[in-house]
Amino acid sequence: MFDIHYSLFPDLGFMVKQNIAYSILELAIVSQGETIKQTLHNALILSKEAEVNNYKRLWFCGTSQFRSYR
Repeated sequence: MFDIHYSLFPDLGFMVKQNIAYSILELAIVSQGETIKQTLHNALILSKEAEVNNYKRLWFCGTSQFRSYR
């Protein structure tokens, strides 16, 4: 997804047109009562929606401090 943004540079006395690419940061948090499989499935749905809506990047945040989930 791109958005047109105009930045004002008062010191230079003009505006500059910029294309801004939007990204999504997916934390993929496993909520209480939810499995890792459900969380990853939800992240997959989000990634497909992001692609349909022309987002340029989908970032995933992960951690190595997982407890044992069943």
